[in-house]
Amino acid sequence: MKKVLLILLIFIAKVTFSQPVTGWNNLGSGLNGNVNAITKFGDTIIAAGGFTVSGGTNIAAWNGTSWRNLGAGFNDTVYALTVYNGKLIAGGAFTQSGSTPLSRIAQWNGSSWLPLVLGVDDEVRALTIYNGFLYVGGKFTNAGSTVLNNVGYWDGTIWRSCGQGVDKDVYAFASTGTIVYAAGRFDNAGPSAAPKVAKWDGSNWSRVGTATFNERIFSLALYNGELYAGGRFTNGGGVNADYLAKFDGTNWVSVGGGVEDRIYAMDTLKGQLVVGGQQKFVGAGNSLYCNRIARFNGTSWSTFSSGMGEKVNSLFVTDSTLYAGGEFSYAGGRVANHIAKWETLNTYSITGTVRYSGSGLPVTGGKVKAIRLDLYTREVLSIDSTNIQINGTFNLIRTRNDTVDVIAFPNDIIENDFVPTYYPSTISWQNSQRIYVAGNVTNINIDVIPATPSPSNGAIGGTAILNYLPAGLLNGNGLPFKSSTIIYAKQGSIYRSFSVSNNNEAYGMGTLPPGNYDIIVNRVGYTSASANVTLSAANNFTINNLAFTLNPLDRVGIQNIGTTVSKDFVLHQNYPNPFNPETKIRFEVVNSKNVNITVFDVLGKEVATLVNKKFAPGMYEVSFDASRLSSGIYFYKLISEDFVDTKKMMLIR
Repeated sequence: MKKVLLILLIFIAKVTFSQPVTGWNNLGSGLNGNVNAITKFGDTIIAAGGFTVSGGTNIAAWNGTSWRNLGAGFNDTVYALTVYNGKLIAGGAFTQSGSTPLSRIAQWNGSSWLPLVLGVDDEVRALTIYNGFLYVGGKFTNAGSTVLNNVGYWDGTIWRSCGQGVDKDVYAFASTGTIVYAAGRFDNAGPSAAPKVAKWDGSNWSRVGTATFNERIFSLALYNGELYAGGRFTNGGGVNADYLAKFDGTNWVSVGGGVEDRIYAMDTLKGQLVVGGQQKFVGAGNSLYCNRIARFNGTSWSTFSSGMGEKVNSLFVTDSTLYAGGEFSYAGGRVANHIAKWETLNTYSITGTVRYSGSGLPVTGGKVKAIRLDLYTREVLSIDSTNIQINGTFNLIRTRNDTVDVIAFPNDIIENDFVPTYYPSTISWQNSQRIYVAGNVTNINIDVIPATPSPSNGAIGGTAILNYLPAGLLNGNGLPFKSSTIIYAKQGSIYRSFSVSNNNEAYGMGTLPPGNYDIIVNRVGYTSASANVTLSAANNFTINNLAFTLNPLDRVGIQNIGTTVSKDFVLHQNYPNPFNPETKIRFEVVNSKNVNITVFDVLGKEVATLVNKKFAPGMYEVSFDASRLSSGIYFYKLISEDFVDTKKMMLIR
């Protein structure tokens, strides 16, 4: 019994204590469109792509607290950024900044964008510095009267060609200091064949090995002295290499068993290669679920928490912090609109005592975990975990700034004789009291619900199906977001056992005595379920196919707080306001009509529906949990036939 329960507890998640706590953070409320490029200019992070911010478009600066525009921005998409001779350079498809004409490349003078002489005649997709010159790649032909053919360089005074250039688009550069590599959609570099990748030594183009990539390359990186290429190819350099390959100085070879989908960006972080793109899995046989971003140490793959919600277009590393930009709205299960950073986090403690409900006696063993719901995959993430001491106390010391549930688990139900219990004393996540951690938190005392095991030969098992899949997945079999449902077995008022479902949604409880059972099923982020079953000689004291299906559910509570009928519909101001992360909204209903209350962000995008049902006349209060949203101003709107009202509220994280 002990062995089974210990294995089940592992499915909740594993926390490693030997390293500093790292994780994803958003950059304020993020941006409202795709991020294609990120760089650092002075002390400021610059992001560019296709979005609007503060009166500017397609480029913005983050000062550590807020986003601001850089002049008027650009009239079309930005694809590349770099810093050259102390100036910020942007390249893309744009032709104007405000009223200033530009030709796809521009330099920032501190207050406005200026042309780089005549610019180029079509899109710029890549920028890099090599031999003190600014190299530009894309799908252009000329810079002024100088013929470049998709690649060339600016020497600080005039544009210069790289020989005959290449015959199709350039998407990426990488430089060793003595040579610059270019990659993209081309088949020839200068007079010679060079399918998709070539190197330039300052005078001549040459092929990189015997490369015969069958599709375009979007990204290049140098890692451990070797050239890595990522893109849309499935054959790289004549070998089977799904979307990622490396050149070892002689041959192109596959990397780490390949990746499952396209790679758009690469960089290095603390001795590891970071790859971002559309891939959901990496490794041989798609063995590791990474969700659009992963890292490779030269031998094996690992993840960045639970990854992103959508495609990663750009990566940038500075001061041991990784920045990622793209099409995503979530990073590590938290809201992060199109840009996020992976960094070392400040951590705080949560302390308290675990006691038996009723007697108040201390629990002498088990674990306490701080958990939260991944808002994209709906995985139960373990933020921190610690042992319960012999006197019942616990100390979670590695909890980041977050809103968490705290739950106590027994190591073994026979020895610790209680069932998993949320703070302050419930088996239901919907009735738990969540904790906002912005500093050290004390007196989080959990009154666990006692269990009275009565070991026998009965068994109940089956599946707890979680009826949700992240976008792009056909099934989630064996993946961690399918686990962590807690199933309780209760006889009358006595809890006999419990089980935690595994990655295949299976659960099992053994050594149960015969009789009638209420089976109670509870999973953070999902509806609850229950069933009544009997273990008897008729079924050989065994039920092994008891199945439940749970549907996604967010925390929204509606309470009837009065029957006094107003003369008119009334929508009250939320309280508290500002709030973090929960607030209450009170409304009054005149007669039996359908009421809809919806929350919108400042751009008018619907972010939550709080109410959509028919109410009897009276006064009601709905709780709104905004833990999945970024800081900012939001609006909530009540609609009921001919009545409409909207009010503003502020979330401060």
